Amino acid sequence: MDYNSPRNIKYRRAQNTLIIAGLGIILMSVWTAMKTAGILVARKSMIVEEIKRVAHLEANSAEVTDNQIFILVFLFMSIYLLVAVALQVFIGYCAYSEARGKRHYLYLPMAVLLTLRKYDLFLDYLDHIDHVNDNMMLRAGTGPFTILALTLIELTGLILVIDMLVAALMVKAYRRQEKKEKQEEMAGE
Repeated sequence: MDYNSPRNIKYRRAQNTLIIAGLGIILMSVWTAMKTAGILVARKSMIVEEIKRVAHLEANSAEVTDNQIFILVFLFMSIYLLVAVALQVFIGYCAYSEARGKRHYLYLPMAVLLTLRKYDLFLDYLDHIDHVNDNMMLRAGTGPFTILALTLIELTGLILVIDMLVAALMVKAYRRQEKKEKQEEMAGE
C-alpha cells in the first residue's frame, strides 16, 4: 500500500480532523459549564423571580424563600451540567481515540444528538437577536453584542460537531474498505 496515495492522504486528514474536533468538543464542554454557571450567578434574582411568576408564588411568600428556590435551581442545573459535560467529554474522547485506532460506535449517535442540541441553541440565540427589544435576556442586562457573541460561539460548536461527524464517517469508511480489501486478498491466496 502506498503511504502517499490520494486515498491514504484523505484518510490521514480525516484522522487529524477527528483528533482536533474531539479535543475541540472537550474544550466546548468547558465553555458549556462556564456559560451555564455564569448565567446562574449573574441572573440569580431574575431566575428566582421568573420561577415565582411561573409557579404563582407570592412575592413575600412564607412558603419558599428566594434562597431555597435558587438552591433547587442550582442543584438541577448542576445535575444538567454534570450530564452535559460528561457527554461532551465522552464524545470528544471517543472521537480522539477513534482517530488513534480504537473502535467506538456509541459516540456517533450521541454526537448526532449533540448536533441537534447545538442547532437548537443556535436557533434560540438567533431568535434573541431578532427580538432584541422585547427579549428577556436584554431586560436582564445582556446587550445585543453579548447575544451575538453567544450566537457565534454556538455556531462554532455546531460546525465543530458536524466536522467531527463527517471525519468519523470518513475514517470508518476507509477502515471498512481496507478490511474488505484484506479479506479479498486473503481469499485470493
